[in-house]
Amino acid sequence: MSWLQKALLFLTFGSLVLMAYRTFSQGAAAQGHRAQQFDGILAGRYAFMAFAFVCAALSGLTWMILSMLAALAAVAFWDAYVYAQATEETDVHVFAGALASGAFVLYGLTAVFWKG
Repeated sequence: MSWLQKALLFLTFGSLVLMAYRTFSQGAAAQGHRAQQFDGILAGRYAFMAFAFVCAALSGLTWMILSMLAALAAVAFWDAYVYAQATEETDVHVFAGALASGAFVLYGLTAVFWKG
């Protein structure tokens, strides 16, 4: 990967992180989102995450699969954190995060120790 590609990825990732640190309403407004469309936005988010995970799995690249599992766990735990801050139910999100984390550990261990 060239330095330019690394710089572009860093800038893209940095922009996303900065948007995530804004308040939800500021971040949503900055991205042009409206509260009435959040159900569809979230459905698209999860559909594309599933597509990216399938692509990672089909690639067979261990680092890519582990990265996707880590991302899925992080999203689930972040959602649980957000719901906990609002004193809402978090069980489903914690379970999803634990499931993805468990899959991460198991896949990582089999990648290291399974030579079949």
